[in-house]
Order: sequence, then C-alpha cells, then structure tokens
Amino acid sequence: MVDENSSELHASKREGCICEICHKYFLPNKYHPNQKICSSLECQYQRQLNNMKKWRNRNPKYFRYREARDGSWKATCRERSRKWREKHSDYLKLYRQENRDRHRSYMREYMRAYRKRKEAEKKANENKNANGLQQNDNIEKNGGQGSSGGGSIPE
Repeated sequence: MVDENSSELHASKREGCICEICHKYFLPNKYHPNQKICSSLECQYQRQLNNMKKWRNRNPKYFRYREARDGSWKATCRERSRKWREKHSDYLKLYRQENRDRHRSYMREYMRAYRKRKEAEKKANENKNANGLQQNDNIEKNGGQGSSGGGSIPE
C-alpha cells in the first residue's frame, strides 16, 4: 500500500511543461525534471545549435590557431597535402575527368578575377609612381625647397 501511494505522489508531482522552441506541451523526463525542451528531433537539434552558438560567443578566440600564423606549420600542411596528392594520383585523375566542365568554368572565373586584380594592382602602382615623380619634379623646380616656395630672404 505504501508503494502505491508513493508512486501516485511522484506521478502527481511530475507536471507537464511547454517547450521553449516549439511551444508544445510535453512531460519532462523523470530523471531531468527541469527539462525545458521537448524530446522531438527538431527541438533537440535547435537546442544543440543554440548551445553551440552560446559557447562560441563565450569563447570567441578558441578556433583562432596560433599555428595558422606560423610559417613552419603552413609548410607542414603544404607538404602533407603534396604527399597525399602523390599517393592518390589515380583518384585525382578520375575526379578531374568526372568534374572537368565544372573545374574548367571555375578556373576560367578564377583566372578572370586574378587578372582583374593584378591589373588593378598594376594601375595603382603606376599611379603611385606617377605621383611620386610629380612631387620630385615640383621639388626640382622650386630649387630644392619643395612645394612650400620658401626661397631666399630679400635684403
């Protein structure tokens, strides 16, 4: 008799909640009575995303590796990639054959952007050099006084 009463008491204490994500009524897990999110897959997935977002906001520098700025680390990565490509050359050949058109259009766009960027850099350097020469000409015309026009003091 005591067991029946105690089980009824526990069942009555366990109240339902409203899910914070889907706003549907649910019964919390008996081992986690403070549960705020229902157990549906969509809500659990959203809860996980929210938790990851909170964690990243609390730890903003966690994924900024010092090694990424280190030249030896970059060289090691390049070497590892080169060795993988040598070891899996057959795979790369097959992949390139299957994706030839996509790669071709990608490289075409990449090279267009590259040439455009290089052309812009070249023009910027030419303008910079032209401005530097123009300033030198002004200095020579003013007798080494620059563009302030100081000159000599009259007597």
